[in-house]
Amino acid sequence: NNDITTTQKQEITTTTQSGNKNVSTSNVVTLGGYEFTIPNDLYHEIQDEQLAVTDSNTSFAVSINVNTGSYDYFKANLSLLEDELSQTGYTVISSSEKSYSGLNYLTIQLQYSGMDAYLAIYKLSDTEVAISAVILNNSTPDNAFGRLSEILKTANKVDSSSTSEFNISEFSKEIGELGK
Repeated sequence: NNDITTTQKQEITTTTQSGNKNVSTSNVVTLGGYEFTIPNDLYHEIQDEQLAVTDSNTSFAVSINVNTGSYDYFKANLSLLEDELSQTGYTVISSSEKSYSGLNYLTIQLQYSGMDAYLAIYKLSDTEVAISAVILNNSTPDNAFGRLSEILKTANKVDSSSTSEFNISEFSKEIGELGK
């Protein structure tokens, strides 16, 4: 069962959960029951239920996952999430609610294997959030979050397919993959 579809103007290869590879063209990606529009100047790839996006210089990389959960719950329990991240090998630098390009995010700034990274949570609905890993290579948080915001502003619920719970170990794997 694959609830991810993609259409993009540049040719890309996607891998479904079952390992099938698909090549398609368009800038509209459906992930976790939401459609997102990817700006033409960004590159993206979908694997399983994660959307990875970067620019041509790989100055930043972001992943987007649609997860079940309440933004308010995460906000009220940010210190618990920090503790979990610390226990899995991250150095937590800071956490706060910040606004980038008009969107509010819960952010946790991290160090992981020498990389500057953020965990970012954005409210899609009362019961769903977009959880992103944001890696800075030669970029600023304002630039990386600005580009992420361009994508998240286009979120449009298109079906009620189920979303998964947030998983710290999966997040750790994403940070490692994005940092390559």
